[in-house]
Amino acid sequence: WSSDVCSSDLFSEALAPLTTGSIRNQPVSFSRDLTAADWSIAEPVLFVALESDTGKRFKWVNPETRRSGDFTATGDLSVSDDLLCRTFEARFLSKGAPPLTIPATACRGAADGWTVTEAGGAEL
Repeated sequence: WSSDVCSSDLFSEALAPLTTGSIRNQPVSFSRDLTAADWSIAEPVLFVALESDTGKRFKWVNPETRRSGDFTATGDLSVSDDLLCRTFEARFLSKGAPPLTIPATACRGAADGWTVTEAGGAEL
């Protein structure tokens, strides 16, 4: 992985909500540089990371935008307000800037997909 990445501002200019099969109606607010095309590649990787062993890193790459990143579950599954929750780390790489690493939490109900509920200390 190259550490050449574009400058990213956390939580600014969030993209409109996207509806998908795994992370439902998820607003993409990790970085203003993360495009809908990037998220369509990254989102299924996040779903796999959340369902996998703690500490295992899952990478994604969008060759068209030259952005990439990875997701790593950092905590065990826990129950909060009848939701299954898990902490994870999101890392985003873009050409021209250092990696952007964001601690986050996602939760899901018994019949629902994952929803990112907190990222970088801010509730979403």
